[in-house]
Amino acid sequence: MEQKGDQMNQNPFSCSICQDLPKDPSYSSHPGRFTSWWQVLSRESLTGRCYWEVEWRGRGAYIAASCKNISRAGNECGFGRNDKSWALDCHQNSFTFWYNNTATSISVPQSCRVGVYLDHRAGLLSFYSVSKTLTLLHRVQTRFTQPLHAGVWLYICGSSAEFKGSTSCVEGVSGSSCRLPFPESFAPNCLLA
Repeated sequence: MEQKGDQMNQNPFSCSICQDLPKDPSYSSHPGRFTSWWQVLSRESLTGRCYWEVEWRGRGAYIAASCKNISRAGNECGFGRNDKSWALDCHQNSFTFWYNNTATSISVPQSCRVGVYLDHRAGLLSFYSVSKTLTLLHRVQTRFTQPLHAGVWLYICGSSAEFKGSTSCVEGVSGSSCRLPFPESFAPNCLLA
């Protein structure tokens, strides 16, 4: 939960992370922790049809969807730098889509809020610029062979990202909904450094 003065933010659909840690923080060993990049993944997988939004601030962040079995070490574990993750690089003046270490520049007006739509069964992953309207930035049509996890990569000091609003996931035709399963609080030990 996010602490603001003496009040706690009780909104279960909102969480934030930022890269304001000491230069060499110490972490207990964890097999799910990324060792090369400031990245986090959702705890639970996303299947069915899901939509979530991320508002980023600062100099940049990657908004991603990734397989859980993505490598946790080396340069290839960065979101979009492999064939197990798809990422939108949101930089101060540009958007770039990354998959399998291939970049696709996107020329649209800049927005600090990104929407992601996943239709797992149909193999569809779409990234949107969110302002007064939704503007499609990039769409991927593929075959997902395993569940995906939402992720964020803060690659520049002073950047932050916050999951905004309610997130919904619909499994098949049942119509049941759920929220994006991130930790309630991104404390420093939740950052996968």
